[in-house]
Amino acid sequence: MNSVKKRRFDVQSITRFAPVIGLVLLVTFFAVMSKGKSISTPNLKILFNQVVLTALISIGGVFAFTAGAMDMSMSGSVCCVAVIAAIVGNATGSTFVMIATCVVAALLVGLIKAGLSIRMNVPPFMITIVLGMALSSLGNVLLGNQSNLSVSQLVPSGQKTTLYIVLLAVFYIMAAIIFNYGVFGKGAKITGGNPRAADQTGINANKVKLYAFLLGAVGIALTAIVILLRSKSVNASTASTVGMDMMVAIVLGGMPLSGGAKSKISAALIGAAIITVLNNGLMVIGVDSGSIQLVRGILFLIVVFITGFSYRSNLLPR
Repeated sequence: MNSVKKRRFDVQSITRFAPVIGLVLLVTFFAVMSKGKSISTPNLKILFNQVVLTALISIGGVFAFTAGAMDMSMSGSVCCVAVIAAIVGNATGSTFVMIATCVVAALLVGLIKAGLSIRMNVPPFMITIVLGMALSSLGNVLLGNQSNLSVSQLVPSGQKTTLYIVLLAVFYIMAAIIFNYGVFGKGAKITGGNPRAADQTGINANKVKLYAFLLGAVGIALTAIVILLRSKSVNASTASTVGMDMMVAIVLGGMPLSGGAKSKISAALIGAAIITVLNNGLMVIGVDSGSIQLVRGILFLIVVFITGFSYRSNLLPR
């Protein structure tokens, strides 16, 4: 009996730290393969800038995924919000108004997602797939004949690394407190793990969806703000990969896509670091973009299969 418990404890410990171990192994592998180029100072700066975007959108996305409300509209949401904010910012000539528009537009998008999901009573992922395409199309329509909308006159010159660190740190700390200690965080885990049990304990699933999408909207707003401040422009392909990067990140970070009790906010940060190191490392060693997408897809499927199988084996009847 003791040996069985010890074995189970060892397996759980390895599983818990597997994402961190994987990150360390990835960094080491690419450092060796690139002869140190992947950990050079210039490349580390590039890595940090890439990690910030994926981490911000992933932290917001964790809430919806935890509650079982898989949000497939992140890319379209960020693109549309950034386009609207750029148009309003240029029209007013105010950086503050541009940033405020990002927040308001993102929250409005979150409300629409929650409202449609609750009103139509269909799985959220179906609503968000359609909404994501609609938002991308709306962004294209708003851009009109402009292939690239510049906001360079609204963005002060100079490095903004400190600002990005502060945004990421504040958002993560806020999200971690809500997720781990707040009533909503506990309710989201129960709802995602077993909706029937959540209903029987008096948890309002509609409120959980609403709060999940609104917190996800904060991540969308911050991501759009960073994109505008960093690139000083927006176009039809802006944020086209952040949605998939977010999904891959939270899974590689050790969180099941089905949500529930095993969800963890740390998966957003660790997963963002893993997917960024993977993408960057493959590019540094000379792998073409098509092959990078293939590697990402295969790795994603493997991790989903492993985590999904482990998770389903411990589920209560629904």
